[in-house]
Parts: sequence; C-alpha cells; structure tokens
Amino acid sequence: GAIYTMLSQFLTLAMFLILRTQSGEMHQRGDSLDVIHTASDYVQPMRMGGHHPYRTHTPRSHRRRHGSAHRPHRRAGDSWESSLGHIKSHTSEEIQAAAVRNLLQRLLQDRAEEINVTVDRSLGPLGKDTFRIVSPSVAGGTSGVEVVGSSGVAAAWGLHHYLKYYCHAHISWEADQLALPKTWPKATIKVTSNDRFRYYQNVCTVSYSMAWWDWQRWEREIDWMALNGINLPLAFTAQEAIWRTVYGSLGLTKEELDQHFVGPAFFAWGRMGNIRGWGGPLPESWHNKTIQLQHQILTRMRELGMTPVLPAFAGHVPKALTRLYPNANVSQLGNWGHFHNEDYC
Repeated sequence: GAIYTMLSQFLTLAMFLILRTQSGEMHQRGDSLDVIHTASDYVQPMRMGGHHPYRTHTPRSHRRRHGSAHRPHRRAGDSWESSLGHIKSHTSEEIQAAAVRNLLQRLLQDRAEEINVTVDRSLGPLGKDTFRIVSPSVAGGTSGVEVVGSSGVAAAWGLHHYLKYYCHAHISWEADQLALPKTWPKATIKVTSNDRFRYYQNVCTVSYSMAWWDWQRWEREIDWMALNGINLPLAFTAQEAIWRTVYGSLGLTKEELDQHFVGPAFFAWGRMGNIRGWGGPLPESWHNKTIQLQHQILTRMRELGMTPVLPAFAGHVPKALTRLYPNANVSQLGNWGHFHNEDYC
C-alpha cells in the first residue's frame, strides 16, 4: 500500500515536471496544462481493439442532435460544475481559432482563405460543444463560409460536417476526397453535441502502427480527431521515459530497467503488466525522441481545445524493486499468452 501510494504520487509529479517544460511559453499565449491522469487499466476501447478483461467499458453515443438557441444555464452549486465541470480546456478562444485555421490550411490549402473561423465559448449550452455554419458568408472579401464553434474542436467538427454533408467530401485516416464545388453550398446549421466528452483510443491502439509514428503522422491524426469532434484523447507517448526517471530516482539501475521495459511493438502489454523486457531494451535515443514528440502532441491537442489524458500508475512494478523494498507486499502476476515465467511482471 505504501509503495503504491508513493509511486502514484511520484509519477504524477514526474509527469507534471517533465512535460511542463513548455508551460512558460504556453501560459504567455494564454494556454494552460489541461490534463487528466488515468490508470491505464481503466480506459475504454474506441478504435481497432477488442475488450480487455481488466477494463470497464462505457458505450459512447455517436448521435448528434440539432441545438436550440437557448443560452447556457449557469446555476450556483450545479451538479455538473461540482463534478466534471472543471475538466475543460482553458486555452484562449483566439489560440483555438488560430489552430483550426492552421488545420484548414493543411487540409484545404488555398480554399482555406474562404472560410472564416471563430471560437465563442458562449455559443451553446454549458458543457456541450456547439457549432454554427452559415454559407454563403463574406470571408476574405469573397463569398465564403462562416464557422463558429464553442471550442476549437467544435469549430473543426462543424467544418467537417459541412464538407461531408454539403460538399460531399471525404476525410479519412489514409486518404481524402476534396473535390470541392467552386461555389460553397448554401447552409445555415447549428448543432450541439449529445455528450460532453468524446473519448478516443485505448491502451492497445498506441502499440500497433502508432508506436512508430513521427510528428507528421501524429499531426494528421490530431487533425482527424478535431474534425471528428474528439476532445478527450489519450496521450500515452513517452511514458517509459517518465518511468525511467521515476524508477532511476528510486535507485534502480539501467540494467534492471532494461530488463523491465518492453520494446515499442509491445508497449500495450508491458504497460498493462502482462509482460516485461520483451522486445527491449529501449535506447536513450528512443526516450529523447518520444519526449520531444509528446511535447508536440500535447501542445497541438491543447491548442485545439482538447483535454489530453495522461497515464497514471497502474499498479505493476519492476521485479527489481523488491531489491530496494524487500519487505514490500509484491505479488507475481499469473500466466499470460504462453510467455515464460521470467517474462511476467
């Protein structure tokens, strides 16, 4: 119990300090460090993965409904504000709007100049993302499209809605169809999300092809997230670098850590405590590269108004920790996937 509490607190502090190196710059821009910490065993699958026996599952609604013109209800002591209301982006409206405009430039090139994007937090009900589309509008001196969102994600989601259902475009992970009409189709739309949170990914998704992604591929994925209204994505990159710092500060040696960390293709199963050391060790260059990549990922997610979810302590530790704490109550996990006993956590 004492070790579990200590490691949980230590990891939270290490994650905060190591991933905060850009915070000064971010606060100057009006940004903030919006992060949720979660134990990796309690996330729900949303893409490319099956169910895991150690996880709880909460279904996500994909339905959207048209919103009304009512204003947000803000009552003192409101149950929403007292429970989950604090989980929200604190990035300024200007930064979020600029991030969406940059996304449009990457996606539509010259046609992006015909779309005017603004972010207005008061647009819809409290705690629910809302977007409004008006076309034709006047943007850049020509007949264009006006996009207003209650967040950067809402604005990007609204733009995707318009491109898909009015311009018959298609944007996917692998390819796009963006043969847009010369004249923007007429539309006046206002839509409010059913749900406050649109969660994305699970522990396993980040251990398939994602383990090898560079920033260019991650940038594309984060754009896709925003266009599809995702505002609560996992951000699990570089956690091995954090754990290396935590365990090293406790007194574990490099050799002991090399025996613990799995290789990139097996991160999910190492992070869930199924195996240890398999496919490793991880070189110093890997840790340095992923720390830099995680900074880029978190910065972009926050700029768009997302709240990234960082991993917390899931309860399993390196075997070598018993050398430092011989009286600790540490249990050996059972068989998994026909691996040998020396490969278990």
